[in-house]
Amino acid sequence: MITIFNRCEVYFSLSAEKASKMRSRITSGNVECLMTRRSFERSDRRARGTVLSKPLIEYRLYVHKKDAEIAQFLMNQKEF
Repeated sequence: MITIFNRCEVYFSLSAEKASKMRSRITSGNVECLMTRRSFERSDRRARGTVLSKPLIEYRLYVHKKDAEIAQFLMNQKEF
């Protein structure tokens, strides 16, 4: 079981596809993985003072501290 006290962040991305791909690689090695998703509102000011809101979503992958090295190895494997 992964908790806030025994976890280690092994991957960070702003792309859901890349985060899912890395999660699949980690779980293929029978390593428990936790993915968190956090969204932010980012705004840009334009010439006339209007505010355009752009959602920003970050994805983080965590594993148990003892499995961090194995997870890094699995993520670095080339696909066939």
